[in-house]
Amino acid sequence: MTAKVVSFINMKGGVGKTTLLFEMAHLIAKKFRHKDGSKFKILLIDTDPQANLTQNEQDRYIKINKIEDNVNETDHKETGIFGTKSIQRLFDSDMASVEQTEKDEVIFKIDECIDLIPGELETIFLERSQSGKGALLRNFILDNDLKSQYDLILIDCPPTYSLYTELSMLISDYYLIPTIPDAYSILGIDLLNEVVEDLKRVHRHSIFEETSPQLLGIIINKVKEGDKKSSAWVETVRQSYGVGEVFSTQVPIRSKLSKATLDVALVDTHAQAVISILLCVCQEFLERLSIFYEEKINE
Repeated sequence: MTAKVVSFINMKGGVGKTTLLFEMAHLIAKKFRHKDGSKFKILLIDTDPQANLTQNEQDRYIKINKIEDNVNETDHKETGIFGTKSIQRLFDSDMASVEQTEKDEVIFKIDECIDLIPGELETIFLERSQSGKGALLRNFILDNDLKSQYDLILIDCPPTYSLYTELSMLISDYYLIPTIPDAYSILGIDLLNEVVEDLKRVHRHSIFEETSPQLLGIIINKVKEGDKKSSAWVETVRQSYGVGEVFSTQVPIRSKLSKATLDVALVDTHAQAVISILLCVCQEFLERLSIFYEEKINE
């Protein structure tokens, strides 16, 4: 087992990046198996200071496990389900000074297939004081040999060029770009490509000397079915970035994906139409990673 590390990222917000990652992770965990029948082991990492992925996972965990305590933003740090486990532990001065941060201090077990490194809203204040710390996440993953313990490591990135983007990209094998049919999203793709090239240039004689993050593909989200403008936009993206770079399955705006609540993943529901669409996205995702699988539709 050697994990493929994939960052979900776009320099434009509002493209459904976090929701796609959340839903795809739970679908792969529930509906897909290795050829030997074993389940996929997935680590989710929330590097976005908005911590929406963390909130999704927390709310779902509370509901599924029927936790009655009131866990809210105010008491999260002291009594929340994650306790002190979060990506911020990598930045704490008392932790950063030691040689290695232990995984149990950072990683929370969601269920038998999915683990999470939670994000924190407080990390938004770290940017100015943490220059030169871009390799902390990479070091943590390598120090604890996490790539041998998971099949997939999926990272939710912020829509900005920041320390958190660098944290994510310096450990990523691939990056995946969710986008929506509007001009600003295309600008977000172009800006992201510039960011990746800049990081490759800066680290060309060190981390990226032999390998660097590769584009896994572009997923087009929130498409208006039958809308001529949306169809024309999709065709423009295919022509601009190459047909092979764009996932063949598009996620329609009418789907329940855009209306999903925080405490439920689609795999927990009977929303078969959108689940079928996302299963196709997951299939292509795994195939692009050259991961062999079996699909367990009825499980």
